[in-house]
Amino acid sequence: EGAGRLAEVLGQCSSLATLNLAGNNIGDAGAGRLAEVLGQCSSLATLHLAGNCITDEGARSLAGMLGPCSSLVELNLERNWIGDDVIAMIRTRIHDSTKLLASHQSFPESDDDESD
Repeated sequence: EGAGRLAEVLGQCSSLATLNLAGNNIGDAGAGRLAEVLGQCSSLATLHLAGNCITDEGARSLAGMLGPCSSLVELNLERNWIGDDVIAMIRTRIHDSTKLLASHQSFPESDDDESD
């Protein structure tokens, strides 16, 4: 919900250069809402979304905004639950000069999976 409200405001911030939302647990829904408007931020150079419980679904939404966002210099997606195949897809969509920080993080194991 908070990411949705933020997305509404970001649509009006055409001169935004840095957005750091690390550790805010925006999840896939929040990543999707942000992706809808971030492509319009023509001056966005740095986007930090580390530690936000984003999975492949949210990362695919973000990947869609990467083409129009030619000013992006750094994208940080570390400490999310994004698979290697989606990270590889994101790498193909960012510009050569964009630094991508991403590491695969496994889903936390549930207590049901533990053996005696």
